[in-house]
Amino acid sequence: MKQEKLRQRARMDSLTGLLNVGAGKRRVEKLLEAQKQRMSGYNALFLMDIDDFKKINDTMGHKKGDEMIQCFVRVLKRTFRAEDVIYRMGGDEFAVFVERLQMPDLNMDTILRRLRAHIEEARREFPFLSVSTGAYLTNGFHTYDEYYVEADRALYETKKKGKNHDTIHKSTEGADHR
Repeated sequence: MKQEKLRQRARMDSLTGLLNVGAGKRRVEKLLEAQKQRMSGYNALFLMDIDDFKKINDTMGHKKGDEMIQCFVRVLKRTFRAEDVIYRMGGDEFAVFVERLQMPDLNMDTILRRLRAHIEEARREFPFLSVSTGAYLTNGFHTYDEYYVEADRALYETKKKGKNHDTIHKSTEGADHR
């Protein structure tokens, strides 16, 4: 029993109850490995960053910062499906892996609209909540690291646009579209 609790603690982020980055990455890698056999649909990796979180933490205090993170986790859980892999990268950064998107452009648009609507609702509690998102969508087989690099590039582009936006990079069978 103690062993299992220790293993659980090693996989989970204590503040949010989400998988931590190591456990999230391993889960996604297992899903990608299983997909090699069936190649079904599109997958996407979303990277999200709470904008200006350090400033919020510094001015409002760490307790309020923790509450904002927990509020954003509720946003993620309402936005994404139960089978999607939601995990905390660290600090104010989160990732979500979504597999088997059958109508990728429509699905991505729907996900991002829902995310923005839920963030807007959360702003009633945290008026300064602002989130930048970068995502990578593909139907070809890619490694976790390839997903991460492209989603991170998309997130960087979002930050350059002025934050609180979304950027999606797409790849279909080897052809990149941005």
